Amino acid sequence: MTSPWQQQAIDRIVPVAAELASRTQAAIEHLNENKSYLFAPTYTDHLSTIAQQAGELTDSVNTFVEYGNTRQKLEQLQQKLEIAQS
Repeated sequence: MTSPWQQQAIDRIVPVAAELASRTQAAIEHLNENKSYLFAPTYTDHLSTIAQQAGELTDSVNTFVEYGNTRQKLEQLQQKLEIAQS
């Protein structure tokens, strides 16, 4: 079962990943059709957007992983304190 924060992570990451895949596909298609035209504005725009979105995706995933780890540590500490208080 997916927790609310995990679903939120999925909801935020999937659209960025889909756009990243779309831009990557467009860049590949450009290369296949224009092997000698590597500095076309359309192609360089795709590359810039891919780099930006990859960075955003990495940041989001890392932040959600850190949040999950922190949450798990908090739960462990809460359990430990409840045991110590008994």
